[in-house]
Amino acid sequence: MEDRDRFENLILLCEEHHRVIDAQPQFYTVARLRQFKTDHETRIGTVLERSLPLQAPRSDANVRETLYSTFLPVERMPRYVYGVPVSYHEGQEKLVAELISRPTGGTRFMAPFLLREGQLYCFQNLREPAGPFRACIPDLKKVHRADSATW
Repeated sequence: MEDRDRFENLILLCEEHHRVIDAQPQFYTVARLRQFKTDHETRIGTVLERSLPLQAPRSDANVRETLYSTFLPVERMPRYVYGVPVSYHEGQEKLVAELISRPTGGTRFMAPFLLREGQLYCFQNLREPAGPFRACIPDLKKVHRADSATW
């Protein structure tokens, strides 16, 4: 118990992913979680080693972008990425996230998405009228899909 809060045993997770990991101890073993942490620290160390010396940023070079991510590994990619024109734009991700329909009954559910250039992209089949993004899609006929390998 006294080693529990040592740096070597800490990993930063949001509340949702903390519950997902705690609910599946047979899958997210101590060894696996430590490997996640080691892999992440190695990637960050490599990026920092390659980075250029700090310079004053040019005002025209700054781009503001919101990135939603997770420490969970991608085990496999879905076959398709779905997209549809929407009236939401970049910066309104929280609004879209609030509109996503989630299953009831305590089921763990993740619906990653991306807003770019007037399009909503996700892995769920947006052609399904009862899908989790139904409140965000004005016209199911405008849904398009792409093979995820092209991404």
